[in-house]
This record gives sequence, structure tokens and C-alpha cells, in this order.
Amino acid sequence: MTNTIPEMEHCHVMQKNDIEAYAECFAHAFEGYSLFEYFSGRKYDVRKMMLFWKVLLTASREQSFCIGDAYYPNTVALFYPPDYKGAGFLQYIKVGGWKIMFRFGLRSTAQMLRFEALAEEIKAKYAPEKCWYLYGYATRPEFRNQGCGSRILKPILDYFDATGQACYLETLKEENVSLYGHYGFSLAESSRVPGTDMTLYAMVRNGR
Repeated sequence: MTNTIPEMEHCHVMQKNDIEAYAECFAHAFEGYSLFEYFSGRKYDVRKMMLFWKVLLTASREQSFCIGDAYYPNTVALFYPPDYKGAGFLQYIKVGGWKIMFRFGLRSTAQMLRFEALAEEIKAKYAPEKCWYLYGYATRPEFRNQGCGSRILKPILDYFDATGQACYLETLKEENVSLYGHYGFSLAESSRVPGTDMTLYAMVRNGR
């Protein structure tokens, strides 16, 4: 079992200097996504979400694998390896986590923490012990349905197959269930997010 992914042809692995561009891509690509509207206070705020992604990518960069289709990406994917433990509280605060609490407010911050706890609880039930976690995967709206996402995701999934590794993800869009099914993911559970009208779909792709 390996906890690294080799660089893929036609893909760019995010480096420290790329964080701003990758955060910007995530923020625009997820515009209108129900979870992040929920975090933003029901009205999606691109600047808030850029801060969210910048802090997350900075805190996790040395332990994660983030890849895009270019230095300034139009499609991005963030993977956490099987042994990912997350950034410690002090590290998170150091790289700007305090700004999240200030910009989003205590209510939204509490909503983020509750959702993360729910997601971790469901993931613990279905993800194999040694399993990659596809935390975020998105393409800017104007570049969708052009194969951009497949060009970065398929080579990584092929690598997982070649090395017998599993992958787990969740989505809150029902139409994404069939999309990920096309890539070999199977629906493990659909669960209503408490206090919302959102449904979390947990999906697993076992190593082949």
C-alpha cells in the first residue's frame, strides 16, 4: 500500500505557490452547490469560499494530493491518503483558520463542524481501512461536459486499480451518483443531513 500518487501526464500537482489559484478554482467550481451555500448562509459567497479553500489547502498540503489540469486550473481534485490525520487545531489556526470563524461567523462555523462530524461518522462505516478519500472534485461551469474532469480523475483511478487501492467520496447532488457510478463508485448510503433538506450520498470504489 502506498500513500502517494505519481504525477500524471497532462496533469499538474498543486504546489505551495499554486494554492491561491486552486482555491479560486474550487470556489468558482462549487458555486451553487447546496453544502457551500449552507456554509455561506444560504447565499453563496465566492470570496468567503475562496478563503475556506485557501485555508484548507494550506493546512493539508503536505499530507494530501491536489491535482488540476493546469497551473491555473479549470478542474481540480483533492485526495486525502489512507493515513491522513488532518491538520491539528494550532496548525489550522496558524494558517488562517481564525479567519474562517471571523468571516463565516460562529453559526456557520458550527454548521461546518457538525457536517464534518456527520461525514466522518458515515465514512467510518463504509470506507475500507486503507482507502483514499476524494474530498473535493469540481470543474468550473464553463468547462463542464468537455472531458476536463475525466482527464485528471481517470488516470488516478486507473492507478488505484493497478495498485489495488480503494477510494471513498460523498456528494450532495443526486445526479452525481450516476456520474460517479460511471467511474466505478457504488452507492453505500444516502442519509439526510440533520436540520436541512440536503441528502448526503456516500460512495465507495473498491480496488480492482
